[in-house]
Formats: sequence, C-alpha cells, structure tokens
Amino acid sequence: MEKFVIDANIVISALIKKGFAFDLIVSLSKAGIKLISPDFLWEEVERKKGKILKYSKLEENELDFLIRFLSKRIEVVPKEKYEESIPKAEELLKEHKKDVPYVGLALKLGCGIWSNEKRLAELNEVEVFPTHELKKLFLI
Repeated sequence: MEKFVIDANIVISALIKKGFAFDLIVSLSKAGIKLISPDFLWEEVERKKGKILKYSKLEENELDFLIRFLSKRIEVVPKEKYEESIPKAEELLKEHKKDVPYVGLALKLGCGIWSNEKRLAELNEVEVFPTHELKKLFLI
C-alpha cells in the first residue's frame, strides 16, 4: 500500500508521547508512503492542544514546532474531494458518526486507515491497520 488515511487520535498520541507513532509517521513519510487525513485534522489537534500540553509536558512553542513538522508529512483533503463517499461511510458506521470522514476518505481513495479504533477494525469494506500492524508491515 502506498497511502493511508491517518486518524487524528494517532496524530494526537504521537504528539503526546513522541514515541513510536511519531517515529512511524516520519519513517513512512521518508519511505514515500502518503499519509492523508480529512481537512479538520489540525482543527481537532488545536482543540486538544491543552490536553496534549498537559500530558506531553511540552512547552507550547515546542508543541507548535512538532505540529508544523507533522503537518508537512500529512496531506489534508477537503471534504469536497470525498463527499460522494460519505453516505456509504455513514451506512457502514451507523451510530459512530465521528469516524465517517476517515472511512469516506479511505473509500474514495481506495486505501487503508491507520487507526487503533477497534470498531473500525470490524469493517470489511476498508482495511484498518493499528499501529502495531503497520510496524510489522513495514518492518520498522
């Protein structure tokens, strides 16, 4: 696979822990694997900034630097580009509406999703890769 839709929770976790998920984002980017997210990704990160600062123990300027660093490695896609896939994603997810944009984008692009959400892993129409599976897949 050459591209993955990346879940905001993966990005937030990467910013909090600055561990394996962060390193994997960088490694995949360097390997030419495209990481893509719905266009609200950075708005969601901004909304969670207080939590990220609290748990990461970063200074705000350090966090801002890391956000800019990651934003160069993750392409955001406007909703208009995958809007036609939203009804199918809503049908698949039923009551879990918050994940609709990720599934809709993955359906549109024909790619997998990097997410640790267990309910997404149950989908048959979209392949979902938790962090530990990507690690094995790319031997990183």
